[in-house]
Amino acid sequence: MTMAFLASCAALAPSRSNRHGTGLSASAPAAALAPRDGAVVPAQSRRVLGARAGFSSVACNRKSRSDRVGRCLAEKTDQNEVEKGDASDDAPKSILQKALAYLSIEDDPAKNRSLIVLALVSHLWTVSNLMVVSVLPVYMRDELGLSNSKIGMFEGAAIAAAFFSKVFSGVISDMLKSRIGVISVGAVMTILVKPMFAGAGIVQQFFGNVPAFYWLFSGKIIDRLSKGVRGAPLDALIADLSSPGTRNRAFSVNYSFATFGGVVGSLACSLMMYLTQSNYKLVFILATLPAVLSLFLLLTQVSQPSLTKDAEKVASSSKSDAPAQPVEKTSMRESVAKQWAEIRKLPPDFYFCSIIVATLYMARFSESFVILRARGVGVSNASLPLLLTVNQLIQALLSYPMGWLADSMSSQAILVTGFLVLVAANAAFMFLPSVFGIILGFILIGVHMSMTQANTKSLLSSSLSSTQRGAGFAFFAALSGVSLAGGNILAGMLNDYSSSLGLGGVGCFWGGTAATLLATTFLLAYYAWKARSQAQKEASS
Repeated sequence: MTMAFLASCAALAPSRSNRHGTGLSASAPAAALAPRDGAVVPAQSRRVLGARAGFSSVACNRKSRSDRVGRCLAEKTDQNEVEKGDASDDAPKSILQKALAYLSIEDDPAKNRSLIVLALVSHLWTVSNLMVVSVLPVYMRDELGLSNSKIGMFEGAAIAAAFFSKVFSGVISDMLKSRIGVISVGAVMTILVKPMFAGAGIVQQFFGNVPAFYWLFSGKIIDRLSKGVRGAPLDALIADLSSPGTRNRAFSVNYSFATFGGVVGSLACSLMMYLTQSNYKLVFILATLPAVLSLFLLLTQVSQPSLTKDAEKVASSSKSDAPAQPVEKTSMRESVAKQWAEIRKLPPDFYFCSIIVATLYMARFSESFVILRARGVGVSNASLPLLLTVNQLIQALLSYPMGWLADSMSSQAILVTGFLVLVAANAAFMFLPSVFGIILGFILIGVHMSMTQANTKSLLSSSLSSTQRGAGFAFFAALSGVSLAGGNILAGMLNDYSSSLGLGGVGCFWGGTAATLLATTFLLAYYAWKARSQAQKEASS
């Protein structure tokens, strides 16, 4: 009996250790209960051992099933946690992410990020600009005593300088293959010129109105030059980063951000004018801050793609097929001559579109005349920036939807309607000499700009290859510079003429209406010509 009891204890030990995870399998108890060779086990002991062996086997089987259930539950829990984590990763976690998802333009994350950051950079530039231009016309007339004709010459010369500077910036960006580098030069000029506006009051105090005018005129020229230097490379960079199917949206997003910057800038200007009792110097100094931030974002957050994959392929094939040749050094004059040769090779479609938009730009004279019209009907100085706020807010809200409609529906209908809206805005300024008429006119101008500004740029770029865009936009900049300069000079002269007749400053709106109707006629003729050309191609094929 003693021998049988000791044998049973030895048999039970492994089963307990198995329950504590020693690693013995379910068959281990039966093996442990097997008598050693030559041992004699009584019948009663065999019955006890057999019962205990069966109990141990059942217990082990139950334990095995319990372990399997536990492992399945653990795996299910882990899987649920992973799925929850994936779902949380896929869902936007903040308002910023939701906004970026809504503003997704390109499938390539790097290109999409660069397009959004460029839009933010344009936003900050406009904030800085509107903090100055919202009050500059009144400052020139009320503080410096300038006439409408002189203001028109002032604005015309500044705008012409800006657009002619785009010629060189676009050409240089194509030669250097660096849009960002040229844009940065313009951004630095934007920063440096703001203190010049602030110093105009000091010049006036010590030297009089005439030197102050020329000081302010010089600052305005440099400010417009900075805008011109960065303008053509910026348009070309947006076109490089976007595909043909998303180009309207890309320009519209950039324009929406820029116009919303006008809302912020004009509101800030209005608030500061009210709090400081028209302290122009302080307003002009604070306008430097957004420009500094825009330069930082441009240099750190925007990546530039290669100008054309075809050019890369040609370059790679030439390198593989031909022996290495020494790089031929060319002078700046020769490089510019080559670029002008490229301009002469631009397609007829582009020249036709350039004439259409340049004619429209004659009606887009400076906002100075609209502000002076508002001041003439009784709008206070502190309230003038609020009118620009309404205008910029309308553009910010409508530009992207209008770009989306142009991509998905018909850009022709959007452009023609936008041209006619400008005619209605001019009519409001002419025939409704009241605060209501001024507000209505500002709203209509905002609608017009949101329908046409980005879509006209898309129209211009649609017929250009990636290597032609810098030169193409440069040519258009020169043409539109002449148009805008002439439009502003003519607007000032017409305003003086209408004022001499006792009608007030409405002459510029007469000229604007005539130029807009002429541009609309050209646009309809262009669409008819394109439709006829397409029909002839289909018939010949």
